[in-house]
Amino acid sequence: MRINLDEFTRKDIVGATDLKTRDRSKKVRSTQYIGIMPDYTICFRVRSASTPGVTYINKVQMLDYPEAAAEEDLSVRDRVRLAIAGDLKIRCSCPAFKWWGYEYITTELELHKGEDQKIYPHIRNPRLEGVVCKHLYKTLNALPFNIMKVVSDITNERFIQDPER
Repeated sequence: MRINLDEFTRKDIVGATDLKTRDRSKKVRSTQYIGIMPDYTICFRVRSASTPGVTYINKVQMLDYPEAAAEEDLSVRDRVRLAIAGDLKIRCSCPAFKWWGYEYITTELELHKGEDQKIYPHIRNPRLEGVVCKHLYKTLNALPFNIMKVVSDITNERFIQDPER
């Protein structure tokens, strides 16, 4: 595995999440594993904490998985664990991720999966507080508990299409 001082791991992102977001994440009731895309992006469906029936799509791309997959002496489970502990790209489809500046912050940190957001959040988050929304915080905490589902999907080559399309 390469060592990159600029990478952000799951633990780094969770640790950098502000207390207000951590507290708000307690209202998010469930994260549901959807599947994994061919580019090793793990997808989750997360319920809105305030609007019944509304869900958001969370994506966590394991950037180090292709390199871990080349390690023939490792099991798929160990490769996934290694990749989840490595460099990630993340995204949430909720409005807060875009309008409260998390899309901008993750773009600046080179964590954002998707089109870069270059518009500074002058109105809603001028001090750039936090790193992720409550949905992604909940997903990143649930990720280790879903490793075997990811392993099963990779082993059986059950890849999904982008759930946002």
